[in-house]
Amino acid sequence: MVRHELLTALASDGPTMLPTLVEGARLPDVKAPSPGLQPLFDTWNACEVTENGWEDNTRRLIADIAKATSLPVGPDLESLLSTAGAAQQRIAELEQARKFQAGQSSPCRAPSASL
Repeated sequence: MVRHELLTALASDGPTMLPTLVEGARLPDVKAPSPGLQPLFDTWNACEVTENGWEDNTRRLIADIAKATSLPVGPDLESLLSTAGAAQQRIAELEQARKFQAGQSSPCRAPSASL
């Protein structure tokens, strides 16, 4: 299905493709691309979005989209990215605290009664 969508996009003048790699995804082996997909690998420069570089990666991806569509980037982009980055950082801190607390707690057991 993906191959069909890529071939359809390559055959038309309409869509602009901005390849984006997320969650550690890698480009397929370019030594043996599927027939008809070679043009992708001749010019493909994928944007990688990683957790550690999320703000910069997102900023670059938005700039690429703006360039490809000739649309302006809103003036509030930096504020939005900053807010999203702060929220992402807070989520990571809460997750780390949750893992720490889970490792520190042990099941409470009632003392066994001797009869």
